[in-house]
Amino acid sequence: MLGHDVALTITSASAPTAGQWLNNSTIDPSELGDIQQDLCMHRLCGEFEAMSYRLHTLQGHEPLQYAGRWQVIPDYRQLLRIFRWWYNYGLGEALTQQAFEGAYGKRMGEHYWEKWCLYERSISRMIGYFGTSINEGQKFLDMLMDAVARYEIREREQTALPIASPTKPAAETCPTTLNIISL
Repeated sequence: MLGHDVALTITSASAPTAGQWLNNSTIDPSELGDIQQDLCMHRLCGEFEAMSYRLHTLQGHEPLQYAGRWQVIPDYRQLLRIFRWWYNYGLGEALTQQAFEGAYGKRMGEHYWEKWCLYERSISRMIGYFGTSINEGQKFLDMLMDAVARYEIREREQTALPIASPTKPAAETCPTTLNIISL
């Protein structure tokens, strides 16, 4: 959903056995508009209520209503991209004071840059520092993903370069073997 894997836990439904047969093939993501709106607001979990006009209760007259909890399932591939950058980035892909100031303005950019340096460029400590300041944390993540993208471009360009074949020394520069004979 919006690029995220989301886990749903059904806690109630208008049909008693609905929890047993509601699954990926029976739930239409368009019925889960509240979750999509929450994701757009950078929420990673919450509660939902849905009504399905495709599925009906046992009486067959009323649309199925169901509710529950949802949460984003962290994506290993995304974390891998971030930590590959963190482990291997070059100077051109580093987060700089200028990047922080560009994202947050001069004063707050300098403040967050100092935190980044104080925290020894620890992504997890910065996320902990931003805490529930979603907008500030999202700016950090956007800035981080820009750096990740620059790193990935460099990696692709380096792997696309042909491997140079070993060159043979010119004939004139080849060492000559001398047979020394002792008399």
